[in-house]
Amino acid sequence: MKSIIIALALLATSLTGWAQTINDVFKKFKEMENVTYVNIPKSVVGMALKSAGKDTVANWADKIDAIQILSLEEASVSTKQLFNAEVKKLDTSGYEDMIKVNSEGEKVRILTKGTEKIINSLIIFAIDENDCALVKIDGRIAPDDVNAIVDNQTRN
Repeated sequence: MKSIIIALALLATSLTGWAQTINDVFKKFKEMENVTYVNIPKSVVGMALKSAGKDTVANWADKIDAIQILSLEEASVSTKQLFNAEVKKLDTSGYEDMIKVNSEGEKVRILTKGTEKIINSLIIFAIDENDCALVKIDGRIAPDDVNAIVDNQTRN
């Protein structure tokens, strides 16, 4: 009985070792060859969004603290395959699926973390056979703002 409990404890420990956070994925891939990593701080986000001229976008300027973007468009096939494998092992506890699309070889998943009234973190995965991208937006965003952008993009 004692050996079974020890084995289960070791199994649980090893399984949690496989799980990784969003930040772990950024750290692992941002230095890889032909992977583009961009970290945009609040001051730059604010300037860029306010100068965009569109009210919908400009309203986000004070709500976003930072944006991180990881693009694997130019990365090797093996790097993209590794990215897909790492995303599958991702620990998304604390996040909720907002959108999950699998259409014509393209997979898009949007996860949110926060409350009913405020989203503190928005994660976007976009994966197809030629490109992989990961976007993380931190801030204090109203869910209605995200829905408005998604509705606008799906209509066009």
